[in-house]
Amino acid sequence: MHAALTALDTTLSPFWTRRTPWMVTGARATALAHEVTSGDRVSLAAVLCAADGMATASLAREIGVLECLALQPSVLPLLGSGRAAGCLYAVTPCTDGVSLAEELTREGPLPADEVLTQVIALADLLHFMHGAGIAHGAVSAHVMYRIGRTVRLGGFHGAVRLASAPDTAECIAADLHALVQTACFLLTAGVRSDVAARW
Repeated sequence: MHAALTALDTTLSPFWTRRTPWMVTGARATALAHEVTSGDRVSLAAVLCAADGMATASLAREIGVLECLALQPSVLPLLGSGRAAGCLYAVTPCTDGVSLAEELTREGPLPADEVLTQVIALADLLHFMHGAGIAHGAVSAHVMYRIGRTVRLGGFHGAVRLASAPDTAECIAADLHALVQTACFLLTAGVRSDVAARW
């Protein structure tokens, strides 16, 4: 896999220059890079297509969903993707690996008015997704990231196409239930458990 990743670096270097070593976890490799023209930091993900069909299918599904949601402001966007050097790759904004859950556990909950604003935006996103026949399947603050003043939803590797789901209504209900749980977390993160339990 390392030879393929080296070849992938060469292909991507006119656009994105890798800043950290590739970290290989199972069949998936990730690294941080910066965009050549803007200098913005990005995250790279790659799968060697011949090595693991399930991993390739998962990344391909994630790319397809993000392409479908390209104009949605509450999505961690796809900046680029393709096949090169025998790898399927995707490029997204760099989040430094710090999710909203980690941030708020350390710093405390968001103000109620900000939680309301963010949850309404995320509800709009889920409404659009469900209308487009997609369920997220893993909504939580652990796959949300703050970019500027906007909370962006990531974690689309487990997204479900509702047309192939055995129970569409249950998939949609699970997303909405998870959003309500996330709203409670945003209001109580870092608060003592006895206080949070009152919510």
